[in-house]
Amino acid sequence: MNLKTKGSSEENKENLKFNKKRIKNRRCPVCNKILPDPPNPFDPFCSNRCKMIDLSKWLNEEYRIHDNNR
Repeated sequence: MNLKTKGSSEENKENLKFNKKRIKNRRCPVCNKILPDPPNPFDPFCSNRCKMIDLSKWLNEEYRIHDNNR
């Protein structure tokens, strides 16, 4: 049985480096701070405070999903 792997080990290493950079550069959608390294219990937010701020915006209908069909 001959199994082929996608890409070389060098390509895999480069992809891993790229993904780590993306993780390090992620920002909180509420306060725009750089997110802590994983595991982050509040992901995609930086803290419980930002998580609750976002939730309250949804509950108070400050965020809306627009329907283009109307």
